[in-house]
Amino acid sequence: MKTLIMTAILVSLSFTASARTYIQCNSFDFDDIRMVLNLTGNTGTMFITNGVHLPNEGRQVRRMTYSGNVEGHKVFNTIESGTTNFELHIPHTAIETYNNNFEVYAFPMSNKANNERLVFSCFNNIFKD
Repeated sequence: MKTLIMTAILVSLSFTASARTYIQCNSFDFDDIRMVLNLTGNTGTMFITNGVHLPNEGRQVRRMTYSGNVEGHKVFNTIESGTTNFELHIPHTAIETYNNNFEVYAFPMSNKANNERLVFSCFNNIFKD
């Protein structure tokens, strides 16, 4: 009986467990901009800062939602007060798979028509929650 109960518990846990991708990035364009992305499935959060070492450090946290696929990348929109302010392109090879060298592209929605983007050098870690 104990074996049957334990098997049922393990099976139910295996169906509910998911992988969380934690991505750390450094901007190619600006020496002091750092970004952390925390993805679970099709949602996540973006934390961006101009450097914790600065006395006037700026920090921003944004919710992220999946919006589609483009050329080998998953596309996420960052949202603040109901408004999309960034479109992030994250390689499929960087989500739920260990990868210590990839680039993430951040397109500010205010300049997306000009194809302006910030490029980040990134690595990740995977957590089985």
